[in-house]
Amino acid sequence: MKKPHLFWILIDSARNYETDQDMRGLPKAVVDFGKQGLYFKNVITSAPSTLQSISSMMTSSPSYLMSRSYNNFRGKFSCFDYFPDMLRDNGYNVIGAIYFKHGREVMSDMFGLVDKKFYPKHLSHSKEVWTNQDIYDLFSEVMAKHDWSKPTMTYLHFNVRVDDNVSDIVNQVIADIKAKGLYDESVILMNSDHGYPDADKGYDFEAGLKEGWGHDKYMTNDNILTPLVIRHPGTEHKVIEQSVATIDIVPTLCSLLGIKVSAKFHGYDLTKEHFDLNDRLIRTDNRYVGQSPSFHSYTQGDKKLIVYREEGKEDVNSFYNLSTDPLEKNPVSSSEGFTAFYKEVTAHEMRLNQFHQNLLERQWKSRLKKEIASSPNSIVLVLPSTNAFQRIANQAIRSLFPKASISLHQDEKALSSQFDLKLYILESEVPWDLKRTKRHGASITAKKEVYLDNNGERIQKPVSLNLYHNFLSKRWAIIKHDPGSLKDILQRIFRKRLLSPIR
Repeated sequence: MKKPHLFWILIDSARNYETDQDMRGLPKAVVDFGKQGLYFKNVITSAPSTLQSISSMMTSSPSYLMSRSYNNFRGKFSCFDYFPDMLRDNGYNVIGAIYFKHGREVMSDMFGLVDKKFYPKHLSHSKEVWTNQDIYDLFSEVMAKHDWSKPTMTYLHFNVRVDDNVSDIVNQVIADIKAKGLYDESVILMNSDHGYPDADKGYDFEAGLKEGWGHDKYMTNDNILTPLVIRHPGTEHKVIEQSVATIDIVPTLCSLLGIKVSAKFHGYDLTKEHFDLNDRLIRTDNRYVGQSPSFHSYTQGDKKLIVYREEGKEDVNSFYNLSTDPLEKNPVSSSEGFTAFYKEVTAHEMRLNQFHQNLLERQWKSRLKKEIASSPNSIVLVLPSTNAFQRIANQAIRSLFPKASISLHQDEKALSSQFDLKLYILESEVPWDLKRTKRHGASITAKKEVYLDNNGERIQKPVSLNLYHNFLSKRWAIIKHDPGSLKDILQRIFRKRLLSPIR
């Protein structure tokens, strides 16, 4: 049986409802396409952040598991299965066109790089933001030059924020697929990675940036619900109002494409007629475990909890009854009736944190063989992070050094003792962030010091030089693909500047 093609059309930052208040409402192209297939109207994203959301979708795993910090998002781990790799293993070509530069750099090991023969003459990686027209022009080259005898996933990442003609362009993509004769033999998916705060929030993007937030500050449904339409050969139109999750997309696609669903997936196959997910807990995070402050939301049927978490303060929990307060205007004054729900939330978070601990134990065990063999009596961890991540790292090191006494850099003992081993744990791939961490351990004495990172890697000495080497190595595929990008990356390093967030 011939394998179907997959066209995945993602429209970044589109809400799941139509509105004329701004450019971020549900595009009409999605509404129209929704009449052709399975239209899921209430899809809860794993993160209201593009990088977090896309990586979560492609692994069918909660975004909270994908990294410990945003600035050290590494890419692939063996504890996840990545949908593009699974497709390649099943004979598919994968073509991924991502509109923003940071996404093309960080997710290149997942999607691969688009063959230069498909690039329109005016386009290069160095352009920070590709317009929707740029993405469409590249798609047109793919349609004309690609060998369609081999099954292919074409991932097109458009942006509802860049210009207001996204519906016209998406409709043209569908028309081109039909004109090529591929429409009836393809699975076509249209969705968004997250929503956007409604105008009634009075959200000021520039003010939010000064406070360390983007639009991801909000965990209300306007920002975390997304649209999803899946059309496949033989599909009958159906509208599904029940809440599902973006981590359900890949298991569903595997089922439609005849690919074995990975045991590592956390999502569900939505083609199953008998699925009932009303009692399912769905989590959304706007930061990773090593970042503060942060917001987290949990939805189960008509119950919802939004948690605000900041170091040095107690969590602020806001409970909502979505059946009586669908716009989340009035948190309930008492958490009575949410006891069982909150108990499940707590247990779920403990399991996610245990995942991080297990990952670090596995990684560090192979990178600290000499130190483990030497059986140090005292260890100090230099880790200026959240309490949650400090506990995770502490437990991971404790399991590797069960006989050692272990302190954190801020403990009183750290300033008055000499340790056998000092472990710096870095939370950023950015080389110039090293000084910030080193300052916390400068006055602590130890016979030996080792540098690790929160992905479980060991950074060899000279540490600073190796961090710069790793930073460039991570982008080396991009540099080989587009040599002009080397100048841009070196300028960023020289100026100590990261890519700006997409507004």
